[in-house]
Amino acid sequence: MRDEANYGFCNPEVRESLRPSTSHMSQNPFPIFLSLAESSVLIVGGGDMAVAKLRLLRPTGARIVVVAAAPSAEMIVAIKDAGGRVASSRLHCFGP
Repeated sequence: MRDEANYGFCNPEVRESLRPSTSHMSQNPFPIFLSLAESSVLIVGGGDMAVAKLRLLRPTGARIVVVAAAPSAEMIVAIKDAGGRVASSRLHCFGP
């Protein structure tokens, strides 16, 4: 007969070692490749990261909507460069 307290999931040390850690999740992104042509994509935010995402998404052919309470000047320029329009705090950028 085995000692249940020291076997597999019954052992608290084993359970703790198997628990996923959230401290490293942002350091290990999951790469994903999608065909976004004619898909709708929402970007929330108007800062540097949102601008970078907009620039990466522009060539995909996706219909992009950006919603930002306080869009940066760079975001407004990026929207206009993409042929979109700026409307109050809701920014629209429509793809082909």
